[in-house]
Amino acid sequence: DATDVLRPAYLIEHLLAVRAAMLSGVRVLAYVFWTLTDNWEWADGYCPKFGLVAMNRTAQGLTRTKRDSYHLFTAIATGGDLRDGGGGGAARGP
Repeated sequence: DATDVLRPAYLIEHLLAVRAAMLSGVRVLAYVFWTLTDNWEWADGYCPKFGLVAMNRTAQGLTRTKRDSYHLFTAIATGGDLRDGGGGGAARGP
């Protein structure tokens, strides 16, 4: 998803599933998003764009650009609230 259209919904859906599991009594120790940067896939090379951070492999120094989904994940991770994207003072938790 090089345009970052699908990733935000994907991220929120998975975090909601993690929260549902926690509310059901599952002990969740961590959540790790796959992957921070675009990476090499054996079957597809560099074509799939999975990362929260885009990597320009043609630029000198491999320029990295934070996608909107990176900022969404950061807001949720630091704000702890899925309802408003992580900030804004809404109550934390379920």
